[in-house]
Amino acid sequence: MGYRIGQVADFLNITADTIRFYEKEGIIHPVKNPDNGYREYSFEDISRLSDILFYRDVDFSISDIRDIINGVSSEEMLTMIREKELKVAESLKFFANLLTKMENWEKLHREALAFENRFEIRPMPSSYRKGTNGGSGKTNIGDLSAGIPVNQKDAYFVTLSFRCTLAGGAVEHYFALDTDYAHGLNVDFSNEAYVVEAHPNCLFTVCRYDVNPKIMLKSALAYIKKEGLQPEGTVYGRQSVVTYENDKPKEHYRIYIPLK
Repeated sequence: MGYRIGQVADFLNITADTIRFYEKEGIIHPVKNPDNGYREYSFEDISRLSDILFYRDVDFSISDIRDIINGVSSEEMLTMIREKELKVAESLKFFANLLTKMENWEKLHREALAFENRFEIRPMPSSYRKGTNGGSGKTNIGDLSAGIPVNQKDAYFVTLSFRCTLAGGAVEHYFALDTDYAHGLNVDFSNEAYVVEAHPNCLFTVCRYDVNPKIMLKSALAYIKKEGLQPEGTVYGRQSVVTYENDKPKEHYRIYIPLK
């Protein structure tokens, strides 16, 4: 007994176009009814389509399915299954890391919104750098290249950073590898060529970047005076949130002021 394409599509809950696609790919072969010229599908065709839907559900490609239909041994099939398992495991690892990265990024954005002109005593997480530069726009490419490398692999962890003194003076800029972004990820930034910046006790806040440190740190300086805190004198800034307005960046930095 032959079945019409519409009947098969309804039975398998797929579209007639899907069945025609598999026909075009040469992995199902209905016969034509000699009396009316219509394609008819056998029970074996329905069974094969059911197998094809299973293979597609486990993400086998049309090429893989064609190989299976053309004939593979049980050992070859087992190899195909194991290869697919390895690919799925790699994908799971990638997306698990991606989810952690997005959660870390979201946390920093929420923090930037919550702590602008607000203050808290907390540790400064580790950050890794090489040298520092006198100005973000006045550094030659050789000096930049001698610092922390920026590439597709590490770009997520690289933070534009600065340090200066509360007394004023020049601001030193540099790229650093930021463990805030690496939280929960299996990443090791340790390198004998890197300087580690960390401190157990800092005044923390978030502020909008300004080339003049006294303007940028005005509210922090007022808070230090009001609370009678004793800063060590150095200020560390790590880029937190960057948004754009009319093609111009609006940069906010996490500010850490080590305390005695």
